[in-house]
Amino acid sequence: MSAAPQKTINETSVIVLMALIYFINIVDFMMVMPLGPDFARALSIDPAQLGVITGCYSVAIALVALAGARYFDRFDRRSLLLVSLTGLGLCTMAAALASDLEGLLLARVGAGIFAAPMTTAAMAIVADQVPEQRRGRAIGLVSVGFTAAAVAGVPIGLELARWFEWHTPFIVVGALSLLICAITAWQLPPMRGHIEAAGQQPFRIKSAVRQPAMLVAWVIAALSMFSSFLLIPHFSSIFQFNYDYPREGISMLYMVGGLIALVGTNLAGRCSDRFGAPLVSAVTSALFVSGVAALFVLELPAPIMLVFISFMVGNTSRNVAVQTLASRVPAANQRAGFNSLASATRHMASGLAAVMSTAILVTQPDGSLDHVLGLSVLSIASALLVPPLMYWLARLMSRRETNGGSLGSN
Repeated sequence: MSAAPQKTINETSVIVLMALIYFINIVDFMMVMPLGPDFARALSIDPAQLGVITGCYSVAIALVALAGARYFDRFDRRSLLLVSLTGLGLCTMAAALASDLEGLLLARVGAGIFAAPMTTAAMAIVADQVPEQRRGRAIGLVSVGFTAAAVAGVPIGLELARWFEWHTPFIVVGALSLLICAITAWQLPPMRGHIEAAGQQPFRIKSAVRQPAMLVAWVIAALSMFSSFLLIPHFSSIFQFNYDYPREGISMLYMVGGLIALVGTNLAGRCSDRFGAPLVSAVTSALFVSGVAALFVLELPAPIMLVFISFMVGNTSRNVAVQTLASRVPAANQRAGFNSLASATRHMASGLAAVMSTAILVTQPDGSLDHVLGLSVLSIASALLVPPLMYWLARLMSRRETNGGSLGSN
């Protein structure tokens, strides 16, 4: 009896499905920050402590990603996604049951634990299925899930909280996670090619940390997240309490910023393929820095909408360039391990940034936050380190290709 033919999936379907997974992952993560003032009031939480909620989620992801780095490549990538989506959905819905800060923190830690392998596996699948010459475009399209989260997911979540109560977005996002899990189980075939590849060594952390390209790639990932998450958890509070931006306008702010960033990420992916990721990272970092400096450092009378757009486009597009170049570093059978450590460094950096920002900011009696200037200067300084490191990583990769070696092998 002949074996049943293995189910296959085309490149476009992979990109669409991974974009959906990125969408739900980012909505689950991003919606907590602008919702902060809402559940802070409901649960009697100090607004300056909201960074701790973001931080605990990020630290949970970082620890699980670090612990799982050497194991994730040993599993079917589809199975990793299904377990992650199921756990994320249930823990996100559990957050709706929280009655105090401790309960909310516990639910968010649980969500972080299951989110850890999700984007790791998703990005590994993209690199497995899409040739290098089209990978920047593919990563840009998958990153549409990130910007779609800002365009639709976060604003809808904010409106659901305004129309009903703060619990509602957590219930809806948890249910959507389970729905996307069902779609993934239906559409995605088993993905074990990286396990069955002959003659290749599995990912080992001890060997990986001796590879300069891997170390540089992880430092870039950390700096990108650190520079942005010094400010991201506090944007909603800063805009509302320091600049008197209306609560009802926050949804539109994220929607417009996300729509323009949607175009930016697609363009950044195509430009990374054509002109190189380092150049794209330099341009997008300049856009990021200009947005932060204009409002928080130079205190120019710039519209908050314009500043937010500059930040969003610069940040999301820079991440596309960073991931495009990083996708060239590991061998196929080491992608999940490499991506897992990249995820660990990103989330440790974002968690550190969130906790540091919470320690730096001080809530005044009128609700405004002090020391935003110092936080912004730190954000700009760390962002400016990304472009030169990108050029360094590109040189390391060119040297490897010239020598015919592989920095991803052990």
